Amino acid sequence: MTTVYYSSNRPLYQYGTPVAYTLMYGFIFLYFTIMWTKSKYWWFNIMFTTGFLFKFGYFLISILVLEADATWTYSIVAYVFYYIAPVFVMSGVYYTVAKLVVAYGREFSALPPIWWILVFTTIDIIVLPLQGASIGVYASYAYENSYYVARGLEIAKAIIQLIEIIIFFILWFHFLSRVYFKTTINGPNRAHALSGNVFNFFRLLFNVSSVRNYKGNYMDRKFNSRYYNIRHKTLFAWFPLAITIVMFVVAVLSIFRIVEVSYNFDTRTRRLLNQLLVYVFGAAAMSVCGIVFVLFHPYWVFGKENQVSIIGGDRSNPENFRVNGLEEGSNEDNSKYVF
Repeated sequence: MTTVYYSSNRPLYQYGTPVAYTLMYGFIFLYFTIMWTKSKYWWFNIMFTTGFLFKFGYFLISILVLEADATWTYSIVAYVFYYIAPVFVMSGVYYTVAKLVVAYGREFSALPPIWWILVFTTIDIIVLPLQGASIGVYASYAYENSYYVARGLEIAKAIIQLIEIIIFFILWFHFLSRVYFKTTINGPNRAHALSGNVFNFFRLLFNVSSVRNYKGNYMDRKFNSRYYNIRHKTLFAWFPLAITIVMFVVAVLSIFRIVEVSYNFDTRTRRLLNQLLVYVFGAAAMSVCGIVFVLFHPYWVFGKENQVSIIGGDRSNPENFRVNGLEEGSNEDNSKYVF
């Protein structure tokens, strides 16, 4: 059987995975770029477009690196793209979480809405120097223990990211449990309220048909009345599940990273694990995130007008506040002022 080669004398099949991911990320990047013409959710637009541009660029460069005449410059740029892309994408995810908090009611969240963005994006930025230092130390061979120092930095970075995900899930499930089960004056009375157990939690999270009437007729009374119409959009009820899926995939990626850097595997096994990390867990995690938000773009979830303001507000009286001097929920179009 004849094997087809490129000019670099590499088998055609070696280009398959990078080409497939390049096309996938190219589509995702193109979608979020086109949505700029409609979406007024500027932070989300910038973060997701930039993040997926870097992911697209990484796999495009991966194809070039396979060529025989590729230089180290390609590899350095690829490393930069690979590690900073998730920071942008995840900041966009945290932005939508903050929007969701406001749409339900600020009093249900342990964190003020803007803190969901500030805290977790800051942690993501802080770990970047650890990754850069690890790569630099490993590549320099400046001293005998370079490999072990680099590995220690990698482990520290992976552990910090896993702790970040754990903290996120604690705060996230605390928020959802209060949304689903917290008793308020305006909420469902005890005769109608669902008991706060794991089974009912997942029924509400998965938005099964048996609880949809309960959500609309009883639960909704306790939420921020200004966003009643937004909460009754078709995709809104599924949005907490979408966020949970994205963060679960990221958590699996974090666990795999710790396994990959913590054990002394032989060279062949480590190379295989690295390929799994890059092409299966890493690329697939961001692919899942991109595809989920293709379907659950804030434009489709919260509406074409960006009326859900993250900044401002009072948790004790969440309905009485203004956005840049404009009363929230007023007839005046304040989309261009809202973060």
